[in-house]
Amino acid sequence: MKKIDISQNQELVRHRNQKRVLFELSKNKLMTIRRLSETLDLSAPTIISILDHLIEMQLVKECGQISTKVGRKPVLYSINEKYKRIIAIDLGQNNMFIGVSDLNCEFEEIIEEPLNYKKKDFSLSDYLTKSIDGLLQKNNLSIEDMATIVIGNVGIVDEKTGSISYAAGTAIWSSQPIKLHLKKKYSCPIIVKNDVNLSTIGERKSGNTKGFNSFAYFRFDVGVKAGIVIDNKLYEGNDGAAGEIGFASSCMYKDISSFDNRIEEELTIKNVCSNVYDEIRKHGNSPLFSYIQNNNKSINAKLLGEYFLTDTVINKILSDYLIHLGNLIIMFVSIMNVPLIILGGDIVNFGEKFLINLQQYIDKNCFFPPQIRYSTIKEHSGLIGGASIGIDAFLASIH
Repeated sequence: MKKIDISQNQELVRHRNQKRVLFELSKNKLMTIRRLSETLDLSAPTIISILDHLIEMQLVKECGQISTKVGRKPVLYSINEKYKRIIAIDLGQNNMFIGVSDLNCEFEEIIEEPLNYKKKDFSLSDYLTKSIDGLLQKNNLSIEDMATIVIGNVGIVDEKTGSISYAAGTAIWSSQPIKLHLKKKYSCPIIVKNDVNLSTIGERKSGNTKGFNSFAYFRFDVGVKAGIVIDNKLYEGNDGAAGEIGFASSCMYKDISSFDNRIEEELTIKNVCSNVYDEIRKHGNSPLFSYIQNNNKSINAKLLGEYFLTDTVINKILSDYLIHLGNLIIMFVSIMNVPLIILGGDIVNFGEKFLINLQQYIDKNCFFPPQIRYSTIKEHSGLIGGASIGIDAFLASIH
């Protein structure tokens, strides 16, 4: 009979408990020995031993004491947020956000950059390398200071290579394995995920989802897509394509081999704005048309929200849009049965009255109506989600 190596088992338990402490500190930021002991069901001496080791590694630090009237003042501990940084990148159709975060998911800088390129010579990996290097230099950081680089890419992502099998709208880099290219340049781990899934994780981390373990995040800016969280876990589906609702038919009786018959064509804010312009141009009495003509403005979601109640043409268009969107949410909830839907991106600019009317329509027509809320972190949800994933991956890798 093979002899069991007890010391090896003890070492594995120690590593496991060490990671539990790190993740708990990451989740709660400031904790005492007693609270860690109670939360993790570990003895105080075990917690003290782990904290001493993590402080020696400079991964954890003391952050003062809690004032008490009697007895010893409990010491507060936290992750050393400056031990490493995370670079998070959220790619859009024509621009991207890039930011550097500490280990508390607090961003030290966020930059929005246009994706200026010519199709014949555009290399996304070279563009990203230049942006990453510029961000590091600007913040006086080296690649050795980085824990991970996390990128949100549009479409369905092959996470092994960073390529995407489908790119919504006008994105042109679907065949570029950006993860493989960046790994040649940078020594830290590279993670590439679907952009909306990162935004969904960002909503769970810092958004408007408190009190809900399951929810869906919808976005309609260019494509129509959703991220799904079930029991606090991101659901990505068998092929990583869960939530790609834009591929579905806008009508059960239409042939979706024609792109015009897909939900993606019907519900994107970009297409709504284009259709609005055509409609208000036909109606000479449209207040919005007069405004954009006199001020040389273009149609956007914010203007639609501002004129929703005062322009009958806009009210009719957005009211019809509301029914189409409401029907999509009802169909989605009939299958997934989530209690909360977060609407992100430009749709938040449609305003509170639009949201109230949408909620009323869903309440009236859905067996188990979810709460509908706008995102409160707007365009930075993808960066927050990327930093959150990067932090978790780094903490899981520590030995």
